Amino acid sequence: MDTMTPQEQQDERRRYPRIPSRLNEEEVAAIRKMKTDDPGLTAQELADRFKVSVSHMRNILNGLSWRPSKAETAPPGVDERRRYHRIASRLTPNEVAMIRKLKRENPRLTARELAVRFKVSATHIYDIWKESTWRGKGGEGSGQP
Repeated sequence: MDTMTPQEQQDERRRYPRIPSRLNEEEVAAIRKMKTDDPGLTAQELADRFKVSVSHMRNILNGLSWRPSKAETAPPGVDERRRYHRIASRLTPNEVAMIRKLKRENPRLTARELAVRFKVSATHIYDIWKESTWRGKGGEGSGQP
């Protein structure tokens, strides 16, 4: 495997400059407003209209790319108090506490069942149970309700 020297890497970057973004801040704000005004609008429809990939459109809608400026409101479904901490989070501390409580009360409950109920992935539910995410939040003694 050939490795490139720093000079060769710099030359390579000059040869293949970064492609400018197809969207600007006004278009991204318009996309979010359109989705807020019409929740039935799909990422595919928006992607086709703005000539970007569906995955990029989903990232915009979920706040993973083109993060909202402080002047913008949080994307739909995002709690205003948490919008700067983690834009794409869909759960509140109360919901995390409920997920843990339901698992304690019914050990046979599956992650998939809870994932469907709370509209998150089953992996996210497992991570909450293992406290890989939301560690110390939303549980008993954590100061969260």
